[in-house]
Formats: sequence, C-alpha cells, structure tokens
Amino acid sequence: MTIRGSRTAAAGIGAASAGMDVAFTISAFLLGQPKFLFLVALVMAAQLFAVLNLLSPVSLSTEGAEIIYRARWRQRRLALSEIATCTLVGGSWVFSASSGAQLLTVQILRFKADDIAVFCGQAGISLTAPVDRPVDQRRRDVRSAKNTRAWGVGLGVVLLGGSMLMIYAQFGAQDAMRRYQAAPTCTQAAPTTSTCRLQTSARVTSVERHSTYATLHLTPLTSGGDYLVALDYPNPSTGDVVDVEVWSGKVVRSIPT
Repeated sequence: MTIRGSRTAAAGIGAASAGMDVAFTISAFLLGQPKFLFLVALVMAAQLFAVLNLLSPVSLSTEGAEIIYRARWRQRRLALSEIATCTLVGGSWVFSASSGAQLLTVQILRFKADDIAVFCGQAGISLTAPVDRPVDQRRRDVRSAKNTRAWGVGLGVVLLGGSMLMIYAQFGAQDAMRRYQAAPTCTQAAPTTSTCRLQTSARVTSVERHSTYATLHLTPLTSGGDYLVALDYPNPSTGDVVDVEVWSGKVVRSIPT
C-alpha cells in the first residue's frame, strides 16, 4: 500500500504569498522606491523555497516487511517489526518503537488523518489519535472555514491598510516635490520660511560612517545652525566646505562644484 502527500497546503500558502508579493511590489512603485524590490525578491525567495518544499512529492509505502518513506530523492526504510505505534503529536504523525523511541516523523500538512488510519490499519501499527466522529469532523470543518475566513479578512485588511498608507506617503512626497520645485531662490541671507531655496556653503562639522553611506552634520557659513544629511560614498570629510541647498528647514541636496 502507498499513500501520497497532499499539496493543498502548498496551494494555500502560495496564493497568500503571491498576494502579498503583488501588494509589496505595487507599493514599491507607488513610493517611487524600486530599490525596495530587492527586499521583495528576498521574501519571494524564502516563500518559493517553502512552497516548493510543500509541493515536493512524498509518500509512505509498505513493501514486504518494511515501511518506506520517500521525499524527493531521499528515502528511509524501517522494518515493520520495529514500529509499534503511530501517534498524532502537535502537527506531526510520529512512528515510534515499543520503547517509545521516535523512528519517523511526517507532517500532518502532507498526510491526512484518514489516509494514515488506513495505512496503519493495514500495516498492523497501533494508531493513537483523537476519535474522528462525523459530527467532530463537521465541527472542525466549520472551525477551519471560520479561521481561514478570519485569516483572509485580516490579511486583506493589512494589505489594504499598508497600500493606502504607502499611497498616502507617495502623495505627500509628490506634494513636497511640487512645493520644492515651485519655491524661488532665496534673496535673504537665510530662509525664514519654506517658500524659498537658499543656496549657500556649509562646513562639515562631523561625519558618522555606516556600511554604505555616511551621516554628515553641516553648519551653513552665512546663517549658522546644524543640519543633518545622509550621503552615499564617497563623501566629504570633517572640516570640508561644501555647497548645499537649504529648503523648509533642511538640506535637500548638495550642489556640485
């Protein structure tokens, strides 16, 4: 006799993962941050590994006096005489010896209770599992449907909320860009409002270096104050004077010289 692993769990996890990936990808483009797609790709790789693992063929067979568990290119053989019980423990079916030593563990996600019961019955293995009355099965089906619906609604709300938040952030960034582009060059020594852009020189007072960028503290020579800006490498050193543009109380860009 041979029973084969189910792929239902892989289908559900794959569908949920695909929905999340689509939402994250759309959000990255709406934010105008395609570099976030690198993180999405890492998440997708982990999801793909999990789904492929659940899609891989697995089976339990009785051949002569042996039980054979096959998973992809691997297989494990156990003598029927060594196996005394099969017990449902958490999310796994555990085949044990008479001494209690665990000999083989298979996931409940891959093997249904009815298939395991028939398999153990024909193999002469004592099965220890909850009594599965029809009414109990119906209750579990209803409970499972409710849980699935709750998870689906919750995931939908999270994805919708995240998408709306990112869209709002994108609109805010676009509005700030429009105000910046509409602001004229300041004619005074220092900007007093966010309605003009001050092009001036600033001295680098300190540099905090990170793995791929550095945080610089700048002090404008004409107006004083302390501004914080992050720049990719290479960047100025402490004491250097750089040309910058100040708008809305912050340094928005460095001016090439």
